[in-house]
Amino acid sequence: MSHKQSMAKQHERLLAYGLYTSSIDAIKHFEILQTSYRIMASRLLLATFAAIGFILSIEIKTLPFDRLIAVILICAISSGAITTIWHLDLAFMERLSTSVFVECLKMEEKHPWLTQVHHNMLVDGSHASCPSKKVLFYEGSLLLVLLAMGIAATMYAKSLGTLIWIPVLIGSLLVIFFYLLLIKKLTKSFPQLRRELEANKNVR
Repeated sequence: MSHKQSMAKQHERLLAYGLYTSSIDAIKHFEILQTSYRIMASRLLLATFAAIGFILSIEIKTLPFDRLIAVILICAISSGAITTIWHLDLAFMERLSTSVFVECLKMEEKHPWLTQVHHNMLVDGSHASCPSKKVLFYEGSLLLVLLAMGIAATMYAKSLGTLIWIPVLIGSLLVIFFYLLLIKKLTKSFPQLRRELEANKNVR
């Protein structure tokens, strides 16, 4: 091998290593953002129940409408906000992180001298179901908020003095069940995201 070829190969290795380290930094950046989203959702959950506690502790005459309606509105707004954060975290940011992770896998296959960190994570099996595990946090948060909203709606319906609270209770439970099921279904696992990325690349 001539000196010129050796320099060209060394230059290629440096470029590959630089791209690889930049990709790892990008994944770390996405993970930091995703952690901040979950912290935001946790604070929102605490603020929701703090607001509910405040509403239920004040005098009835303070509000122009029933306190239970206020609780329902607070829970509805909170569940919408948590759903938005879930979408940013596990539907948008997770896709970006997975795309970079897949590129790191390809670089490790093309350049075996690189540290096989991402391949080792796949062998371990912990990364494959990672998004599916993260969604449990959002499902738990939404379950608490939707349960509070369902209880408030049932109590308000019962205060009207009719049997309408029974279908309200059943409807609330059905909404909670199907809503959480939808969140679970829309949160894709790493293998699913990887297949979609590969399919989109083949289409292009």
